Amino acid sequence: MSKAMRNIIFILIVIIYSLSVNIVHAETGGFKIKREVHGVTNHVDNVFTYNVENATESERQASNLPSNIKVRVDSDPDSVNYATGYGLIPGSMWEGITYPENGLYVFKVPEVASADSTTYPLAKQVYYVQIYVKDNPDTGRKEITYVGSKLNNQGSKIKPTNGQSVDPHSGEVQYRNDTEYDNLYTSEAAFTNITIKNDIEGTEANKNKYFKYRVVIEGEPGDQYIIKGQDPQVTFKGKTITTKSIYTVGEENYIYLKAGQSVTIGRANDDLDQIKIGTKYRVTLVERDDYKPYIDGDESDSTDKTAGSNPKTNTIHFVNRKGMVLPDFVTKIVPLALLIILIIVSAYVIIKNRNIEEE
Repeated sequence: MSKAMRNIIFILIVIIYSLSVNIVHAETGGFKIKREVHGVTNHVDNVFTYNVENATESERQASNLPSNIKVRVDSDPDSVNYATGYGLIPGSMWEGITYPENGLYVFKVPEVASADSTTYPLAKQVYYVQIYVKDNPDTGRKEITYVGSKLNNQGSKIKPTNGQSVDPHSGEVQYRNDTEYDNLYTSEAAFTNITIKNDIEGTEANKNKYFKYRVVIEGEPGDQYIIKGQDPQVTFKGKTITTKSIYTVGEENYIYLKAGQSVTIGRANDDLDQIKIGTKYRVTLVERDDYKPYIDGDESDSTDKTAGSNPKTNTIHFVNRKGMVLPDFVTKIVPLALLIILIIVSAYVIIKNRNIEEE
C-alpha cells in the first residue's frame, strides 16, 4: 500500500471519529409507556401518539427530537373496565437527539393525538425525562445517562425497568416489565352504555309477567343505539308485541322485561355509537298493575340519571312488589324445613311398611 493511500485511510478514520464524538448511548429499553383506557366494557382498538419536547430551563436546547411515537391499545377490558396497551421510545431515539453540549437535559413526553379522540380523549398526564450528557474519556465520545422520569416534573424520579415483550402488530421487541410500569397515561372513555334490570318480590308476584318501561335518552333526533337482552317477542295485556333491537332518539321507545331479566342500551356496535358520557336519560315504569315499584330501595316508578364514565353506575334496578314480601331468612328456611319434614315422613312410611311385611 502506497504512502498516499495510507494517508487517505488515516484521514477517513479521523473524519469518521470526529463525526462520532456526538454519538450518545441511551440505556437499553428507553422510555416505556403504559396506556390505559378506563370505563370501557367492550374491546378497545385505538392508536395514541406521543412527542418528545424540550423542557430544559436554559438556552441549552436539544434538536432532532423524536415525534409521532405510536402506542396501540388493542385489548379487551379487565375486571375493572381497563383496557391496556404498551409502547416504547427506545434508546436509539434518545441517541439520535442532537445535544449541543454536556449537562442535564429535560424533555417532556405529552400525548398529542388519539386516532378516535371523540371516543378516547387524550390523557392529561405529562411525563418529564431527565438525561445527563457527559464525555467518556475512555472512548472519547459523548454518552448519556438515562436518569429517569417524573410525572408532571414533580416528585421522585422513576427509574427505567427491564423485561421485554413482542408488539403483536409490528413484531418488534418491546422492553418492559408489567409489574414495574410507571409511565402510565390514562383517560376515561367518552362513551358508555346503560342497563335496566327488572326483579319481582311478594307472594302475589307473577314471575311470567312482562313489565313495560318507557326509556327517554336525550340527544339529536335520529341518533340510534343498539338494545341487547330483550326477548324478541312478548305478550303484554293479551297482545303479542315484537320488540325493538334499536333505540332511536326522538321516538317512543319501550322495554319489556320479566322477573330476573335485564337489558343494555348503547353497547358498542360496528355501525352504531355508544351513549356519550354526560347524556341525561329517564326510565319509567308505564303501568303498575297493583305492583309497587322500587328503585334502590325507595318506592318510585321513574328515575332521572346522567350517564357516567363507569358503566357499573349506569344501572337502574327496578323491583316490583305485590302481596306480602317475606324476609330472606324465611324464604330460605321454609323450603329447607319442608324438605326435612318430607324426608321424615318418607322414612316413617318406609319403616312402617317394612314392619307390616315382617308381621
